[in-house]
Amino acid sequence: MSRDLDEKQNRFNVFKDNARYIHEFNKRKDVPYKLRLNKFADMTNEEFHAAYAGSRIGHHRSFRSFHDC
Repeated sequence: MSRDLDEKQNRFNVFKDNARYIHEFNKRKDVPYKLRLNKFADMTNEEFHAAYAGSRIGHHRSFRSFHDC
């Protein structure tokens, strides 16, 4: 298999795992909310946090420094 095809297969497997997790989570009656698929559904939790977890903090820091001027 080519590297691109391997990556597509990996992304699809992650997507399927996330879809299964969401389906099982939404069966629960003990939580007041539901989960849905979104544009990040082909990312693992680790990939998502590595790519986006720090951006919110950085945004707030920039916002505060703007108002402090």
